[in-house]
Amino acid sequence: MTPTKKPDGSSPAPLPADEVERLAALREYHVLDSLPEQAYDDVVFLASQICQTPIALVSLIDEDRQWFKARVGLDATQTSRDLAFCAHAILDPDRVMQIHDATQDERFNTNSLVTAGPQIRFYAGTPLVTPDGRALGTLCAIDRKPRELTQDQLRALRALSREVMTQLELRRTVHVLQTTLAARRQPADSSRPKPVVTNLTEPTNEVEERMRCLLARMQQLHRRSA
Repeated sequence: MTPTKKPDGSSPAPLPADEVERLAALREYHVLDSLPEQAYDDVVFLASQICQTPIALVSLIDEDRQWFKARVGLDATQTSRDLAFCAHAILDPDRVMQIHDATQDERFNTNSLVTAGPQIRFYAGTPLVTPDGRALGTLCAIDRKPRELTQDQLRALRALSREVMTQLELRRTVHVLQTTLAARRQPADSSRPKPVVTNLTEPTNEVEERMRCLLARMQQLHRRSA
């Protein structure tokens, strides 16, 4: 069946079956519109070198846009989701989507990213998948000429995508620890009934001290990777 196209030439991908849960999961990482970080920049540099493509991106699929956490070979920081190749790639979280020549694919041959700058011909995107199976976006490699990745290049792209998810999980864990510690420091609301303690627990100050130590270690790891 010929895809339905919009006036701008885009053929928007259908929404994933778990779109509501997927967007909620993306929000939990607190990464959208964040500043550049070296760890992600290193990944796209390596992806570009390994796949021998002029463009590589860490692309996250938001509600109406794709936003690039890291990019090489491209000036834009985001595009409409309707134009996003990556919005198609996340529909199958278990495989790398390869488009060997976008001019020969009905989904993309009139897409403005193909007919105008950056004149995409080749695309390979491996989904960035959370531990519970939500595809947040992709690590992708893009070329301006038709081509195909070798099996070793595909394996490397998958390995690098797992490194992106490791960085995202680290970010999420740091945020959870910061939020939990901040909540514990809030003064108690005297209007609320105090919970009944039914079992022995560690003293509050000892719990908080352990959490602070863990948070400090996680932040140190995050700074080193950034």
